[in-house]
Amino acid sequence: SAKVPDDWDTEEDGEWEPPIIDNPVCKVGCGKWEAPVISNPAYKGKWYAPKIDNPAYKGVWKPRQIPNPEYFVDEEPCILPPVDSVGFDLWTMSKGVMFDNVLVSTDVEKSKAFAEESWKKRNKIEKAQEPKSKGSSSSWWEFLSEHMITIATTAIVVLLTTVLCCCFRSGVPPGPPPRSAPAEARPREAEGSGQEVTAEDEQKDKKDDATSTKEEATSKDKPPVEGGLGDIGGDDS
Repeated sequence: SAKVPDDWDTEEDGEWEPPIIDNPVCKVGCGKWEAPVISNPAYKGKWYAPKIDNPAYKGVWKPRQIPNPEYFVDEEPCILPPVDSVGFDLWTMSKGVMFDNVLVSTDVEKSKAFAEESWKKRNKIEKAQEPKSKGSSSSWWEFLSEHMITIATTAIVVLLTTVLCCCFRSGVPPGPPPRSAPAEARPREAEGSGQEVTAEDEQKDKKDDATSTKEEATSKDKPPVEGGLGDIGGDDS
């Protein structure tokens, strides 16, 4: 039996598979194995359901045929009668389909000349009279087809500029701007002196000034009290 070599490394060499040797019995090829078959003397072939005679059978059914008095055989189908009308059987989802000036001819040059004199002139007039709808898909497609080179050039320039700006810009991003100190931490010098005063002291001084101002306004609005300690005793005389 085959064994795994000692120097075989599964991580580097992969999963080991035993070698295949030739089978001397199957030099040409044995093919798919099939169970041996023995002869059956009682075999009579594939079975079919038994059939009995049907006395009412009349053969394969065919639809009944009745005589057609208008039927005739055209002996000369190549000879056509005068054509006085043309019919069109169309299935379309487009609006405004019209037909005009139907020409039946075998002369190509004559057909082209007739189209130049009739259909082409009328077609130019009809296109000039058609209202042009703004923002329709056909107008956009016409604009793109007319300015295809300009649009493609602009797109390529914008793309190349974006790639160059992204690839060749400085690798170190700019640092954040210096943050200013809060108002509470910024000292200020008092007026008329070299001593530093913080914002908290300034706010406290403003509050005291507002309180004193309010007290003065209250004392001014209060009416004077009549009498006093000198009126309790009555007349001094």
